[in-house]
Amino acid sequence: IPSWKNDAAIPATLAGTLDMPCFTTPVTIEGGAVEVNGTGTFMATESSVLNPNRNPGLTREAVEQGLAQYLGVSNFIWLAGAPKEACSAFGDGTDWHIDIAARFAPSGAALYCWSEDTSDPRTPYLKQHRDTLEAASDERGRKLDCVALPQPMIQSVSTVDFGSGQHPPGALTDGAYTNYLVTNGLVLLPVYGRPEDDTVRA
Repeated sequence: IPSWKNDAAIPATLAGTLDMPCFTTPVTIEGGAVEVNGTGTFMATESSVLNPNRNPGLTREAVEQGLAQYLGVSNFIWLAGAPKEACSAFGDGTDWHIDIAARFAPSGAALYCWSEDTSDPRTPYLKQHRDTLEAASDERGRKLDCVALPQPMIQSVSTVDFGSGQHPPGALTDGAYTNYLVTNGLVLLPVYGRPEDDTVRA
């Protein structure tokens, strides 16, 4: 497990420099592991947030209490994600962050990764995610409008070590169209030089 000691010092350092309060939460999460709809619903993968490598000794209930307190959410949608071995095989060092699985849209939609290719080794996990989203509701009890985005088959071009062995060139990566960023009047979208790029952009 990488050392995050320097990272952990950043919030207090920034808060002191900017003369702002600094809060220490009981839950460890990264930005890409968290998705909220802005009105009370939280979405994440169990394999990432409920992983002992981030939150050892915390139950789902304890994690949800911490998230409710600091994010103001009351409704939780947990996608399964995948075991560490599978994530590593798929070129993912995040334990399947939610930003490479599903995202909310302001209309009440949930955009999720999907593949029609039954030979894609991620298919069982994608199906489980889809089924969970189709059964889920938002904080007001409304069903989500589930919209599939194609899951691109992108291979690595260099060797990467995810801590559980080398990921060689040509191996599958965790490239996903859901890994976009919404900013002021702009959406930064990953594209892969594939026909699906235009479909997803639209």
